[in-house]
Amino acid sequence: MPGTAIVVADGGLDAGLGHIARSSAIAVALSDAGLGVRCFALGAEAPLGCDGVTWEPLAAFRDAPLDAAAVVVLDSYRLPVGDVDAAVEATPLVVLHDQERAPDSAVLVVAAGSSRPSGPGRLAGLEYACLRPAFWSPRERAVAARINRILVTTGGGDAVSGLGATLAAAARDALPETTVTLVRGPYGTGGAPSGIELLEAPDSLHDALRDADIIVSTGGQTLLEAAALGTPAIAVVAVENQRAQATQLAELGAVRLLELPGEGLPALLRELDASAEARASLARNAQAAVDGRGAQRVAARIAALT
Repeated sequence: MPGTAIVVADGGLDAGLGHIARSSAIAVALSDAGLGVRCFALGAEAPLGCDGVTWEPLAAFRDAPLDAAAVVVLDSYRLPVGDVDAAVEATPLVVLHDQERAPDSAVLVVAAGSSRPSGPGRLAGLEYACLRPAFWSPRERAVAARINRILVTTGGGDAVSGLGATLAAAARDALPETTVTLVRGPYGTGGAPSGIELLEAPDSLHDALRDADIIVSTGGQTLLEAAALGTPAIAVVAVENQRAQATQLAELGAVRLLELPGEGLPALLRELDASAEARASLARNAQAAVDGRGAQRVAARIAALT
């Protein structure tokens, strides 16, 4: 399998869709660069599809044909670091890893959510945020005079039980004349509260993010997609491994940060509804922070390793 990149990413109920989405973006960019790509979803029970990329189920990391690969790209927090180091042996290893310690055997670490600087063998910062191809060439964002549509999204499955419904109800009560849509991902359960639209497991949130005047989102991949489109966002940190990324965006003036349990959401929505300039500032700063081309930058570095 010369010239082939093996990509392994967390998938399935416990992982949501963020790892698969960003790793699919890298797979597409690697294919565009002329490499063969084979992808494995760790934790998925059946094949998954994303942006034309087929993800094969992988019961264990050792099942992948690593010795035949030109490079292995790993996007997983499930695998023990020692197991990764032992498995790849002489194959160049690239890891997407925002946590404290990446595998020692990695020749390249991609940490888009990290505030630590880039350096030899490390690509850090939001310019390396890997987004799906639909987000690679976003248009400059224009904001409406008032908030007419709110999108609430909390990932492929609720990171905190019932969080999406709770936030959507708070948004509805804060701005009663506004349309509120709650996204239910493929692993989500439950319905929408009264008076709230339900968007059921879309293949992509691109159009919903584009059409919303503001989103309320957890701090993962969807928040980055909204930033690329310039959709004003309120970020809720539901799991700690998203905090650094959400905080970095907030420090750049690209999102407004809301701590759980989110009691400040109604006041924050009313504040942003009253100020188109505040929302326009969020849109400008978000698109300056995340330009959508991170996957192509990462793929170019990976291709150079082969």
